[in-house]
Amino acid sequence: MKKVIPFYGKKTLIVILLILNFSLNSQTLPGIQITGNPTLLTSESIPPNSEYRDKNGEAAAGLLIVSDLPGLNFESSSGIIKIEIRESSEYFLYLSPSELFVNISCEGYAPLKLEFSGLGIKPESQKIWEIRISEDAGKDTVISTEDELLGKSDIRGKLIITVTPGEASDGDVYINDRLEGKAPLSITLLQGSYKLKVRKEGYFDNFREIRIIKKEETKVNMEMIPLIVKRESNRTWNWVISGLAVLGSAASVYYYTETKSNYDNYQNNTICIECEELKNKTEESEKRYNISLSVNAATLITSLMLWIFN
Repeated sequence: MKKVIPFYGKKTLIVILLILNFSLNSQTLPGIQITGNPTLLTSESIPPNSEYRDKNGEAAAGLLIVSDLPGLNFESSSGIIKIEIRESSEYFLYLSPSELFVNISCEGYAPLKLEFSGLGIKPESQKIWEIRISEDAGKDTVISTEDELLGKSDIRGKLIITVTPGEASDGDVYINDRLEGKAPLSITLLQGSYKLKVRKEGYFDNFREIRIIKKEETKVNMEMIPLIVKRESNRTWNWVISGLAVLGSAASVYYYTETKSNYDNYQNNTICIECEELKNKTEESEKRYNISLSVNAATLITSLMLWIFN
């Protein structure tokens, strides 16, 4: 005879299974806490000519994290512009003035989310806020396995950028509109989405949206398209060629006048000996005139082309 489990017995079994599943897939970790109140530093600020700017071109705001916890990792809603580790216990974050929060994770601890509005922090360009954090010894947080991995693991990934063709292989690489160096480039970034741009003189800029996944290597090849550009004008050569054209014109006029004069004398002279001599002079003058005329025509054409296209 088949045994039937009562309905209330099924519900009890489901509750027990859920409790067991939660226990197996969760772990109690110490928390991270803010020590004291956030402080706006009046004795320090980011220089107005700093290169660190957000994607809208606004000068960065600063957040100084002071903590004795090792190996802190950070991520934010708008993407952190730059992270500097000043000392083993100080992390300086360049943020967008429109930033809303920063997530802090550390191996062996539950993540901490810094909500700026709730902390009374208003990020502003060039201004720096200081926050001190430490282990919250009196507070243990139960987190799921997925959250635990986020708190314990490095949330960075590697980006490798190459550029083709070979003539453009050393193009400038920009990430979120900030110059990171020349290609080929290998850089470690926090997981998230980024705007990649490669710039090389003589080529169109190449843009691409990329996503970095933690602990993964992302390889990107940027193919550049040549740009036909007008050469920089070289007025010196223009004037030199034009000067030669003027001299050539003067020489042509001179030889033409000399040839005509010799020819007229040859026509009007009745002495045979002098006629022969004048005939030879006329022929020589005519040759020089024809040569100067050809050279002058070439020089004029060259000069005209230079002024039009250079």
